[in-house]
Amino acid sequence: MKKKSALALCAAVMFAFAAIPAAAGAEGAKPVDDYRIVAVGDSLTVGYQHGMTETSIPYGYVDRIYEQALFHGRSELGNYGILGLKTPGLIKLLDGAAAGTPLKVDDLENYSKDENARIIAQADSVAKKTPALKEDLAKADLVVLTIGANDMTSFLRSVISLPAADAKKKIDSEIDALLNNYATNVKTALTKLQSLAPNARFVMADQYLPLPRMQYAWSDNTEIYDYLYPNVVSKLTNAVDNLAATLRQEGVDITAVHIADKFKGHEGDWTYVLTSTERDIHPNKDGYQAMAESYADAIWHEYRKPAALAANVPISVIVNGKELNSEYKPALVNSRTYLALRDVTENLGMELQWIAKTKTAVLTKPGHVVSITAGESTMTVNGVKQPIPVAAFMKKFNNESKMYVPLAIVAQAIDYQVVYRQTLKAAFINS
Repeated sequence: MKKKSALALCAAVMFAFAAIPAAAGAEGAKPVDDYRIVAVGDSLTVGYQHGMTETSIPYGYVDRIYEQALFHGRSELGNYGILGLKTPGLIKLLDGAAAGTPLKVDDLENYSKDENARIIAQADSVAKKTPALKEDLAKADLVVLTIGANDMTSFLRSVISLPAADAKKKIDSEIDALLNNYATNVKTALTKLQSLAPNARFVMADQYLPLPRMQYAWSDNTEIYDYLYPNVVSKLTNAVDNLAATLRQEGVDITAVHIADKFKGHEGDWTYVLTSTERDIHPNKDGYQAMAESYADAIWHEYRKPAALAANVPISVIVNGKELNSEYKPALVNSRTYLALRDVTENLGMELQWIAKTKTAVLTKPGHVVSITAGESTMTVNGVKQPIPVAAFMKKFNNESKMYVPLAIVAQAIDYQVVYRQTLKAAFINS
């Protein structure tokens, strides 16, 4: 295999990938009791996919976990994944968080000078956010983690570059020490995480084998694949399982997720190793989906998706985990979601008074009174008039007119969380 730094497998990723702000995609104030997710780890945690540019928005397993959390209630996400991170770098990042000290990229990893400048800058951006990481971890309910691929990369490359007999000897002589060092570092990192996030549940994954069982143009790896799986991949899975069991005995709420077995036989389908000239081993959308399903099954024992949209329905609306199903379909106007007034009041638990003369709806809920008039650029919330960017409007259905109101504006007026996920074409409304 052509030698290339692990980081060079990653294209440019914008700095903003480094730490997604809490409640990414949410609008309005966020109460302290939201379900808080913090993600730490390597490029799999970032959600890197081959071909990403500065303007790409990641959609990895972490982003999918965030969506799953939204099906269960108000949720926030802080993603502190770092491209090219190894276990020693993770330990240093957590030491910086514990001290509340902003770090630099050189404090984490010894990136070579020929690495992509944006990759180094992305790592540097996260390193500087250690005070924010400390704050997020202190409030975290769930911490998810992937780490280890970069620890193993040079070993795997050297193995598959050798004749089969020599490769097997190298595996037999080096793998136990390599895995012991990995397990020691991960335990150190998890112990530090538990100290920083004392109320969190921890979920981490093992590692999939980043090459398919097949003959390449550059290598016949079928025999090595069959040897690597029981002697490297399965051993690493056992190391993660044993580590999780040990930490549980010490009072840490941790679950090990198996993605290695799930990827087995799908390495060519679920990564870019066969479709990119760089032989990129990162997951594609199917690979990240498979990872997210494994994590979600461990966390919630399910993986939910909105129902398929009908041809004339632009968006799904999920209110407190229940998908809205109405004869009056949602409308999408200037990127704003509108619902029929009666659907809003029924699903948000509000009382409705309709003033036909002025086409005004008065919506009440304990502690909240909202008045909104069709065509008006203001609404009244608890007696205070405030401007709104979009107005309610009347829409005809056969012989009747229905008032359509901007969902997010009304929901936020009663302190509901509103999150729109373009990836699912769904709006989540949580009380």
